[in-house]
Amino acid sequence: MSDLVVELDASDGVEKLVEALRSKPSARKITVYVAADDRFRSIERIKEFLVNNVSRTIVVYAKGGDQREA
Repeated sequence: MSDLVVELDASDGVEKLVEALRSKPSARKITVYVAADDRFRSIERIKEFLVNNVSRTIVVYAKGGDQREA
């Protein structure tokens, strides 16, 4: 099973996620780290895209400082 890890900055949009998915189309597990002050809004901005376009296992983490929260 191949994995894909994507790190998104606060200014990144779904375009960076789409590019990563295209670079590794065989990935079965996708882990997305979102860096932002407002973690909830940052995850919400990509959630709709993920739900509608990706039928694979996805884990999304919000990064703040040294912590990573699911």
